[in-house]
Amino acid sequence: PEKKICVDGQFIVDPAYRGKGYGREMMHFSSKTFPDDYNRGGDAVLYMSQTYEKYWGYKDCGWLINRYLVQVVNIPNTEVPSNINLQPIRGFDCEELCEYEEKVIGVHRKSFMEKWINLPGRYGWVAVSHDQSIVGYVVCRPIEPSSHAIAPLYANNPDIANCLLSKAATTALDGNSKVLTFSVDVP
Repeated sequence: PEKKICVDGQFIVDPAYRGKGYGREMMHFSSKTFPDDYNRGGDAVLYMSQTYEKYWGYKDCGWLINRYLVQVVNIPNTEVPSNINLQPIRGFDCEELCEYEEKVIGVHRKSFMEKWINLPGRYGWVAVSHDQSIVGYVVCRPIEPSSHAIAPLYANNPDIANCLLSKAATTALDGNSKVLTFSVDVP
């Protein structure tokens, strides 16, 4: 069964308006909209985590994420292993993706995933083994004309991750450029 989860994303208050309670008011409003029987998560800059714990009861669960901007030049033509088939993520069975993801992160989030992979501009690839099991997938989205965000990228091993990343980069470039910037969040 799908666990009930609500997540607060990051927000940044303009420096001219900080210290006036606007951020606290947004968090207070957000906390009132979450049903009591839902688990609550947050995405925050590290230096604010103690504030979130003090006012809203958030606890550090140990998922520290670093964000990297990676500039890709001359994308290698990574050969897909013979026992792997790469398939477009759109139209792929979302329940299968969620079952694979749950093995990785411990949460089944089908309602989120259905929206995430089908938003305009999203693209991705699923690595499927010869026995038809998922062994990795990647979801990407454009954030600027020559910059794309990757989230998530899961793979059973580095070779599969390289194939997925190479395919994502080739798809993003679409013959328009030789340089691409990816935003990658790494736990």
